[in-house]
Amino acid sequence: MIPHSKPTIGTEEMNAVSRVLHSGQLAQGAEVEAFEKDCADMLGRKFGVAVNSGTAALHLAISGFGVARDAEWGTGSKQFLREFFEGKHGTYKNFFNDILEPLFYEALRIDRSHDDDYYSKFNCKIPFLNGGLFDPINNYDWVHTDILIPNNLFSNSDKTKEGDTGTGILDV
Repeated sequence: MIPHSKPTIGTEEMNAVSRVLHSGQLAQGAEVEAFEKDCADMLGRKFGVAVNSGTAALHLAISGFGVARDAEWGTGSKQFLREFFEGKHGTYKNFFNDILEPLFYEALRIDRSHDDDYYSKFNCKIPFLNGGLFDPINNYDWVHTDILIPNNLFSNSDKTKEGDTGTGILDV
């Protein structure tokens, strides 16, 4: 097992857990509501949403992809990345280099709230995800470095042993 990190748990954290346990509300409740408000205030946003994991946060963020400039969040296609791969939102040569790197290192990383989160390269709104998650490691120069991952790694027409079509990341 690879150790991830050693938690630091002090009196403040123990008291917070105790408040939740004594409230009788292990999901949602006043503590979660206060946490969401504190996060939103800290980031200068109207709302904050707490979820149970980073994976859940990414799933929530993906539901915001592809929203038209003047539309409400959540109205974008749930198949936005698949549609992008299929060329329905523009052309590209290499999906990773031309689509995914700008999505992660620019669209999700840079606060564009001054322009209603509109990302002109993709002609839609893309949510800003704060916290350094998408900061390039060691100042990686993604703009001037081409990493050409084969497009068929993302989607292909290979047959699985179960008879399904596609073994790429977007096919699963």
